[in-house]
Amino acid sequence: MKLSLFFLAVGINAIVVLIIYLSLKRQMRNSTGAAGILDEIREDIEALIVEINQITDRNVSIIEDKVKQLNQLLEGADKRITLLKREGDKNSVEMPRYNDLKKSSVKEIEHVRSEQKISKKEQVLALHRNGFSSGIIASKTGISIGEVELIISLSSGKEN
Repeated sequence: MKLSLFFLAVGINAIVVLIIYLSLKRQMRNSTGAAGILDEIREDIEALIVEINQITDRNVSIIEDKVKQLNQLLEGADKRITLLKREGDKNSVEMPRYNDLKKSSVKEIEHVRSEQKISKKEQVLALHRNGFSSGIIASKTGISIGEVELIISLSSGKEN
């Protein structure tokens, strides 16, 4: 009886091992078979496509932001160029007048220097009448800006 029980246990164990072996063999065949490999490849490709789409969306949004920033910079540059053109036009209008003043001032300064009899006060007033600033008058006559402004203010007080 013990022997029959032993054979019965061995037989049951053999059947269980055979069932486990067949189920494992089927799983191995499914996972390593052509269809299983194709399924794994498809899943990997789908995951890569999703990741590529996410990266592409992020990169597109970054590029759009940079394009907006560039457009803002271009608008600012265009405004500055327009302002610069306006200032250039003003300069082209004022340049001949400045050159005329410069020529006449050089002549006036030479005339003032040639006449040693004329006092500093008269030189300052002559240059002031010709439209020179206090700084230029001071540098041309060799006196301080404060003295030039004092002479001008005193003379304008006498005239009024």
